[in-house]
Amino acid sequence: MASTSTKVATMKSILTPSMTLKGHREGIPSISYFPDSQRMISGSLDRTTRQWDLKAGTEIERARGVFEKKVWAVAVSRDG
Repeated sequence: MASTSTKVATMKSILTPSMTLKGHREGIPSISYFPDSQRMISGSLDRTTRQWDLKAGTEIERARGVFEKKVWAVAVSRDG
């Protein structure tokens, strides 16, 4: 009979955050970058989306009270 013990591998992250964008109150299942690489949009389980200025590390715009349910996906078109 095979052993049922399970070992969990511990992995060290090779990614280091360069900034922390604060604003969402719940998890963020989706982000999308604009073609200019200067902005990003995030969708959150707190029912908001936010647009971020990645150079300044600040929020540009917020859509709150627009969504009835959690935001699971966001996207940006190629032409921004």
